[in-house]
Amino acid sequence: MSQGAVWVLATPGQGPAGLIVLIPKSDHVLLDNVAVAPAYQRRALGRKLLAFAESFAIERGYGELRLYTHELMTENQSLYARLGYEETERRMDAGYRRVFMRKRLPAPMPAATAVPAAPATPAVQPRMTDPAELAIIRRAFGRQIAALAGVTDPRIEAAFASVPREQFLGLGPWQVLSLLQSSYVSTPDADPLYLYTNSVCAIAPQKRLNNGEPSLYAKLFDELQPSPGDHAVHIGAGVGYYTALLAQLVGPSGRVTGSEYEPELAARARRNCSQYSNIEILQGDGTAIEFDTATVILVG
Repeated sequence: MSQGAVWVLATPGQGPAGLIVLIPKSDHVLLDNVAVAPAYQRRALGRKLLAFAESFAIERGYGELRLYTHELMTENQSLYARLGYEETERRMDAGYRRVFMRKRLPAPMPAATAVPAAPATPAVQPRMTDPAELAIIRRAFGRQIAALAGVTDPRIEAAFASVPREQFLGLGPWQVLSLLQSSYVSTPDADPLYLYTNSVCAIAPQKRLNNGEPSLYAKLFDELQPSPGDHAVHIGAGVGYYTALLAQLVGPSGRVTGSEYEPELAARARRNCSQYSNIEILQGDGTAIEFDTATVILVG
């Protein structure tokens, strides 16, 4: 490709499952082609490739993603409309009647402005918990959260013990909701161990949006009983932490569809969940987005 690049969605040991062609332009990214191999269709891989295209564009500072499809491909047009694309025109192009569509994208998070620091005496760097210790802390966290929620299902304890919360909340220090002060307080430093309590952590503090209390979600999981092979829907996915826990509970044979209204949070959730092949994140109003039939629905 001389103008753009091809990304291939590969399945370990089984070869390519799909591909997407993205061409950066001066003011937008053109999604020139997206395809899923017949053997891998109806697994939401097309939507996963479309979500990748959005993340690709946002991370490079683009505010718009464009695509086109044949006028007779009405099913594709309906899907794109549900995902937030709007039609801009219909015309002949390269001998075909095509429908052109675009999607406005959220602006990337602004980089922090560098402020020259005043000379200071060297500070002692805080000790960071090493990965081996964190694994032990997570196991203890899973057990403690299950006990607080009155949950005896070992699958739920194991899910909390296996998903790193810090990978979803970003770099610390973190803003944690203090019940004593009725406000956010900052963790002393960026050591992830501070996240392994039954704490509510800010994900968009200016809007009072949080990553909720772990014991509450443990109780909800216990009541919903997501099982291997289920299709779980998570409305209000935030940054995707509890969506990932759902993915652990439904297993590789199941799948999770998450929706998030806030565009910035939806983009973060997509990036955070990109390592999970059974998670799809959609941006929009969870009460209006069309989902496949679900066996479990969690509203965050």
